[in-house]
Amino acid sequence: MFPFFKDRPIEGSLWQRFRAAPEGFTVQHESERLWQWHVVAGGERIVGLFSELLTQLPDRVAVEIADAHADRRWAGKDCDRAGVRGALEMFKTPLMANGGVEVTVFGEADQLTLNPVLELFIYANSERWTEILLDAGLIEQRMVKTQSWRLKRSGLTPAPDLSSAVAGAAESLRLAPA
Repeated sequence: MFPFFKDRPIEGSLWQRFRAAPEGFTVQHESERLWQWHVVAGGERIVGLFSELLTQLPDRVAVEIADAHADRRWAGKDCDRAGVRGALEMFKTPLMANGGVEVTVFGEADQLTLNPVLELFIYANSERWTEILLDAGLIEQRMVKTQSWRLKRSGLTPAPDLSSAVAGAAESLRLAPA
């Protein structure tokens, strides 16, 4: 018998063994008025969660999109929240495969940012997002394993399908180049 095929107990659930990184979030209360959440999960889950959490923002939002693959940025101040969710659908699949795009949506008292390595950051004036994240099935943790890194455009592989879809989404939202 080969010694490297030893039976050993497997710790954790099946769900824990087949995800790329532990799902969860941290929360910090930095001042009386500023709360910050850092959410990590697999790419598909985090992009879907970002889209779902947009429903918690007001009907009119500001949006900024930065595509590091094409070195392009767009911004708009008075966008329809439902339109933003629809525009995100235009590049959701290539985004999960390539990353490299940052999407920030601003409400009156909240900011949701999906960063280029597919981590979610939420900034708000109240602690309401903790309950929302718990209801989404995430677990509050003392620390989460971050995948953040300094994004250098030269280190990204070209993603023409993603860049084209992002540009189309920006156009559909009538965002201006920034």
